[in-house]
Amino acid sequence: MRGTKGFFLLILAMAVIFSLCSCTESSNSSTFSDGSEDFVNGSDFTTAMHGGTAKTLTGNCLIYNVFVNDAESEWTAKATESVLGMLEEAANFLERRFEESGSDGKLSVRFTDASNSAFLSFDEAAPTDASGMKWLGYAFSKTEHETPNAYLKQCVKNVSDYDNVCFLFLFNKAGRSFATPYDSQYKDCEDYRYERAQIFFSTDRSFEFFCNPSVLAHELLHLFGAVDLYEPHVDTEDAAKVEELFPTELMRFEPTDIFQAEISSLTAYLIGWTKVLPNEYGFLFD
Repeated sequence: MRGTKGFFLLILAMAVIFSLCSCTESSNSSTFSDGSEDFVNGSDFTTAMHGGTAKTLTGNCLIYNVFVNDAESEWTAKATESVLGMLEEAANFLERRFEESGSDGKLSVRFTDASNSAFLSFDEAAPTDASGMKWLGYAFSKTEHETPNAYLKQCVKNVSDYDNVCFLFLFNKAGRSFATPYDSQYKDCEDYRYERAQIFFSTDRSFEFFCNPSVLAHELLHLFGAVDLYEPHVDTEDAAKVEELFPTELMRFEPTDIFQAEISSLTAYLIGWTKVLPNEYGFLFD
């Protein structure tokens, strides 16, 4: 996943600055139910937070689907219906977990159906891993739109009823799905202002990265600021503690039944559901 490298070092540096600058008690400090004071209140702890078209997973959110046919695959009506059913389950999960979190405000997750999604065809075969990030730009360079950003901007030019928008490029073939959020630490971040994920749809459970609602929700959470909580995205020496703290966290594992997963207070903070980060996660920043 793009954007997680250096995450914990960045948090450590910001935490040090925060502690040096906080010489007096803040009137905005908060306390969690377990008695732990907040680790920070209101700061962006990663460069992927609060940027692009999917700033926070709050308010009215739209998932705009782009179904892609390439040299190796094409979408059928049955496959399209199947993946949209998974997406509906993922959206329901996110809304339920938001409600259970007690967060202020509201969350409504909507997505384009088969009648108002986009369908594209490219002559070449798309890579089935993260190298497809650059391939998509190359594929669009041969079209009238020239870039994915220009195309996606055109797609949503008449969309005004949503607070946050993200995009899924869906391929009807086996592969490892990945997200490309807007992340200001990268020089090419503006190329990803219209935040998107590439989803590879396969229901063959013998394939390691088969698609299910958990995969869809996991990649969507990346677009709204969440980070991976498994190796190599966490240090090896911290892996056991991470597993202890986040046993059912969706950013750590993707169960076939999505409702077996939870959204931790760390992820809730990163996607904008809360404004405080508990100090129990301090070990990650040492």
